[in-house]
Amino acid sequence: MGEKFDKLRWNQVTDLMTFSNREAMLDDLLKNHHLAGRSPTDIIVLLGQPQDWRKEEGAMSYLVDVSYGTDIDPVYTKYLVVHFAGNTLVDTCRIECSRQSEYIKV
Repeated sequence: MGEKFDKLRWNQVTDLMTFSNREAMLDDLLKNHHLAGRSPTDIIVLLGQPQDWRKEEGAMSYLVDVSYGTDIDPVYTKYLVVHFAGNTLVDTCRIECSRQSEYIKV
């Protein structure tokens, strides 16, 4: 079940340097906080520092979820990627998910 977006909880770091509150708040953030048209500074004020600033792509990314299998490498990651048209104002947001194959020693 989703939670209302809360900046303090969004930026709360939990075990393994993850952000366990973000997944539950993501839907409310995207539906009710109108990111389109905001500047990079506005986004940082709202969401805090991004985990990655992709300047060549004109985007910031925020880690939403990560799962570690039986190894130190993540087997699943989910990011909110905020893209800026001409590096000035938000024009799109997208969710990027990736899965890695998990190998088990036998």
